[in-house]
Amino acid sequence: MPVVGKWNKSTWLTYASVAAAGTAMYLAFVKNELSCAHVLLLVAAICDMFDGFVARKCKRTAEEKQYGVELDSLADTISFVVTPVVLAFCIGIKEWYEVTIAIFFMICGIARLAFFNILASKDNSKPVKYYRGLPVTVSGFFLPLIFLGISRGLPFEIAPIMYACTLAILGSLNILDFHCPKPKPKVYPVFIAIAILTALGLIFL
Repeated sequence: MPVVGKWNKSTWLTYASVAAAGTAMYLAFVKNELSCAHVLLLVAAICDMFDGFVARKCKRTAEEKQYGVELDSLADTISFVVTPVVLAFCIGIKEWYEVTIAIFFMICGIARLAFFNILASKDNSKPVKYYRGLPVTVSGFFLPLIFLGISRGLPFEIAPIMYACTLAILGSLNILDFHCPKPKPKVYPVFIAIAILTALGLIFL
């Protein structure tokens, strides 16, 4: 039976990223398993890191390529804009200035993704060597590291303000117009190693 959308191997990792983020929000909000939630945020980031690489290896129509661009931004909104804010609320941010920062982070995130879509829609035969502004995916790697430091080495009472400050910095970098080098596939193992070490720290330390 026909269905709406594209459901093939070029989109699997993007859907997996959303699934990991959704599970992270469930674990944080319902089960109060914040460490496991941040591990799944890392999983979402790894999936996002490879989804474009895998998609480019697939034979796609022009419509499938455009669908991939739109799907990736929508998935990033859930995984790396909404999920971090949900985790922040579960950690305990509640003061008006902390909530304001969380909202600021969300606005910056969707602005960055909308701008990325405009750039992606332009015909550019040259491969992209850098991003303009910090990609929102970075929050999927950086926030678990911050939470590892908070939960394993610092008084948890300061967790909300530290998390809020991190969101403020990340949000600002999302919209600042600077050249952020695009990682090449050969450095992907470095990100994977960092993610694994962070995950092990969150689970076992």
